[in-house]
Amino acid sequence: MSATLGSSIRRADFDYIRELLKEHSGVALEDGKEYLLEVRLSPLYAEMKVETIAEMVELLRRDQNAAMRERVLNSLLTNETYFFRDIHPFEVLRTEVLPELFAARAAKGHLRIWSGACSTGQEPYSIAMIVNDLLEKFPGFTVEIVATDIADENLERARAGKYCQAEVNRGLPAPMLIRHFTKKADIWEVNESIRRMVAFRKLNLFGSWSGIDRADLILLRNVLIYFEQDAKKKIIARMRRHVAEDGAFLLGASETVLGLSEEFHIVHSGKASLYRPKAAESMAVLGGVRR
Repeated sequence: MSATLGSSIRRADFDYIRELLKEHSGVALEDGKEYLLEVRLSPLYAEMKVETIAEMVELLRRDQNAAMRERVLNSLLTNETYFFRDIHPFEVLRTEVLPELFAARAAKGHLRIWSGACSTGQEPYSIAMIVNDLLEKFPGFTVEIVATDIADENLERARAGKYCQAEVNRGLPAPMLIRHFTKKADIWEVNESIRRMVAFRKLNLFGSWSGIDRADLILLRNVLIYFEQDAKKKIIARMRRHVAEDGAFLLGASETVLGLSEEFHIVHSGKASLYRPKAAESMAVLGGVRR
């Protein structure tokens, strides 16, 4: 990276954009990240008819176009994702968590899963592929997978379910690729049977959660690392109210609820960890997973 990248950005312009970003998404942009503005926002120059960050800020201040502002701010958010990311949690879901949740929900025959901050869809589709295989053992069961993200561009790509070779090469086992995707030219498309298992919706974690029902399993992975401590606590508190009493909550490998909430037990299984509401301590579901 060039030492001068971002050096021309005025402090006032940097502060203005990072305050907008924090207000928009809760993401805290640290000092010294001026270069990130130049890397992420310069591709928008032609579209916005500007030539510098300063001109972009001037336009944002002058023009209150919400769609344009959202496009700028979403360009600053990290969208790193891939199929079966950090494979261990998905193995625990497949072998322990989901089978036990299926057993616990046998009477009503329905399970609800929420994938938060789903980016371009690789995580919810990974879950859907696991669920699809498990449903062979639980005929008549229905599973609702809701996937949410803040960015319209991400949701559009996720709904399309189309990925290039490099994207399917990251984390996706070859047998699952062959079974659940169809290749068209140089693009792999998620099969309709998997695509229709996932409902994609727009949701800002710091906005309204209306329409998001309580879930048996929630995944909010590799998101909290971008938030300040108070923002993390607020999100965890809201998640606690949205996870079933005998359900489970997953974070990213480098994330934890320690210091953020006293309402969860940390549950360990192999190299993966998940969180259970303390109210579920005496319940049988997930009882086979070690605490």
